[in-house]
Amino acid sequence: MRPPKRAYLPIDHDPTDTWTTYPYRSQRVPAHRNCVHNQSFDLHLIMYEVIQFLNAGAQDEQTRNSRSYSKVERVTISFYERLTHWSRSLPECLKEGQTWTPAVIGLHYLKVHPSAPASLASSAQQQCISSALAVRDLMNTYRSKWRRIEYQPVEYMQFIAVCLFVLLEDLDAPRSSQAFVELSVIARSMARRYQLARGILRLVQLSGREQNIVLPEEAQQLYQEFELEWFRFGGVEQFSSSYPNFSLSMRSLAASNSSPPGGSDDGNDDGNSTKQRNDNQPSLTLSGAELDLFVRRWDDVLKIDNEM
Repeated sequence: MRPPKRAYLPIDHDPTDTWTTYPYRSQRVPAHRNCVHNQSFDLHLIMYEVIQFLNAGAQDEQTRNSRSYSKVERVTISFYERLTHWSRSLPECLKEGQTWTPAVIGLHYLKVHPSAPASLASSAQQQCISSALAVRDLMNTYRSKWRRIEYQPVEYMQFIAVCLFVLLEDLDAPRSSQAFVELSVIARSMARRYQLARGILRLVQLSGREQNIVLPEEAQQLYQEFELEWFRFGGVEQFSSSYPNFSLSMRSLAASNSSPPGGSDDGNDDGNSTKQRNDNQPSLTLSGAELDLFVRRWDDVLKIDNEM
């Protein structure tokens, strides 16, 4: 499928184009719907090319084998530069700190964070972490303006999920640990309303357990209480295979698509982490990344452990 060709909506800042909270009415503010729509369209044109590049390697073995690590790195950097240029070119009315609406905040969730110090952008992981911290700040902006975080749009849970998986691997850093706690609190609130949020929160919890990651003390009780509730109401039975484990999917795809320079294709480099893993625990494979399969396998293991 090719990206659509269409004209941009007019940027006229119609005074009748306003937004207010619902059901509790607040003062109306400019909505900037046309601006948000146009910028979202530009962003998705870039994402279309990102997806095309990734899918070509995932679906065609010949294409995947012909890609060198340096080529993948070069293309990835070019995508990052284009995304950075897009975010820096946002019109003034959509800049951070101007008129906030959920649609404007949602647009900023999708962008990279070019204001991060250069030292933070020294690696892909640090770029992801700095963006996750920026999303945490936007979530706090939402909380400060509209309070009721459980009524955030359900698609915000997608952003939170990616950020939690990113921060899960950097919990030794105090800033990442604190951001993980804050986003977990928000996710827990949304899980009381949205079934999908419950499943994603469970994925995060089990992914950390699978990797032997010790969660921040402030988050441990939250996840323990959530787990008790999960088993009490039979959480896993509510899901299908349509939603993947983000962290597991990314690591599985990375392992199957390319190896770093000097790396080995025989899978022996991860021996230490494999030894630390309990023999009962589910293996990390792309086929087991679907939400229901991953969660069900872990639930079965935990039931066995509790019975022993």
